[in-house]
Amino acid sequence: MRNKILLGAGIFAAGFLLMGAFAKFAESDNKVPANVPVVLQAVASAPPAAAATAAASIAPAAGNTDAPRDFNDWRLVCETPAKGGKKQCEVFQRMMWGKDKGTALTTLVHMVKNKDKKDVTMIRVVTPLGTLLTPGMAIKIDDGKQIKVPYLQCLPGGCLVDMVFDQEMMDKMKKGKTLFVAYRAGNGKDAQLPVSLKGFGPALDAMAQAQAKG
Repeated sequence: MRNKILLGAGIFAAGFLLMGAFAKFAESDNKVPANVPVVLQAVASAPPAAAATAAASIAPAAGNTDAPRDFNDWRLVCETPAKGGKKQCEVFQRMMWGKDKGTALTTLVHMVKNKDKKDVTMIRVVTPLGTLLTPGMAIKIDDGKQIKVPYLQCLPGGCLVDMVFDQEMMDKMKKGKTLFVAYRAGNGKDAQLPVSLKGFGPALDAMAQAQAKG
């Protein structure tokens, strides 16, 4: 079954839905949830309840939204909280099953603070409800090594995997062509979807610049 990348106006709205109601990456202080799997980087673990609370937290009231910017297959969206505060941005890409049969995969990237209060890049991958969680998810960049990561939880918008990549992994994504994401659907069939990395590097750089300007 063929899939397609969708970056239309509806996806712009959906992007902030993901960043808010079910794809909030951290608590209000914008820190890494404690039990997020970390790829190629070690962090201290904490009780799962803390991370569950962080992941399920609700976004603040909508504020001032910048016009979206497209970088090939990725979209950058930014919002400044209505009550003031630092601008928050994310880049994302949503893949749809062919013939509008629903969302196959959503990939979001966001900057958060680690335990040392340094900015790190967190990637959230969202698969449809009904995904079989026990097998986890497998990712790889181009023909690189496959990495398996567990699911964090499922919320009304989908089932979530969060990862923190170190600089080496981020450089591979910037230079790569495809991020392959594999998961097991509710019908027991394996799905492997190719997430295009075209425009990912410029989108990530633009996100960092936008947040630095506030």
